[in-house]
Amino acid sequence: MWNIPLLLRLIPRCLSAAHATLGTHPFSRLDVLVVPSNFSSLGMDSPHIIFLSQSILPGGSSLCGTRLCHEIAHAWFGLAIGARDWTEEWISEGFATHLEDVFWSFAQQLPCNEAREQEELKALLRWRRLRDEVLNSEKELQVLRPNRENTGEVSESGASVIKHGLNAEKIFMQVHYLKGYFLLRSLASRVCEDTYFAFLRKFVQRFHGELILSQVLHLCLFPNLLKNRPCDLEGIDGVHPSLVSQDGNLGVLLDPLLHLEHQVLAVARSTFHQLDQVRRL
Repeated sequence: MWNIPLLLRLIPRCLSAAHATLGTHPFSRLDVLVVPSNFSSLGMDSPHIIFLSQSILPGGSSLCGTRLCHEIAHAWFGLAIGARDWTEEWISEGFATHLEDVFWSFAQQLPCNEAREQEELKALLRWRRLRDEVLNSEKELQVLRPNRENTGEVSESGASVIKHGLNAEKIFMQVHYLKGYFLLRSLASRVCEDTYFAFLRKFVQRFHGELILSQVLHLCLFPNLLKNRPCDLEGIDGVHPSLVSQDGNLGVLLDPLLHLEHQVLAVARSTFHQLDQVRRL
């Protein structure tokens, strides 16, 4: 049985939490489409629409809320800001995994001590999951930047190759989620919370609509946080253009002619008949 009333209660709370953390949502409209449980994942975010598997709804507010927060976080990291080289998928998934805890704690309006306890418990569970993956997978599949110094390079034709893209084992791995999460969690723990999120808000404003390499984070985000510098844009504005791409960026995602129906047909053809239900949310 679909718990739609629960979802309706959670959506405004999770969106409010995201707004309080990162500012205005990058897209002017957001629909939520509940898809059958045989959908390929528990959730997926696209411009103006979030796909949620019906299998998370019976799990109560915690499972549904955290998944919703994860997909909302992708509006900033994954959609409004993308990885210029998609072997660096940790930029999208690491931030989304990290921010889902932040959003969900805020949405629950937990006292600080309870929020910390919840985050510590989740960190422990994720550490165990990461340990298991590291022990039971090839080392080459555990690298966040598999192209290393060649990250971001393309051929003369402009084509690039996703390393391990055809490796069946890679599909089910969460190393890029978990290592990215622990990297960001470590950085956040080194500075006060206000400093961390103030800088993050300026970061998403500066790079909105652009594709970036992880070097951008190394050059402006990481040094400022590690040295606990004031939250200004000096480091961000000084990023070399070669690390940021506006060619072939996410502008197509902001195309006003890209209607909801087109996205549903492209991503979830089998669920098109549920569109009317979504529009009532």
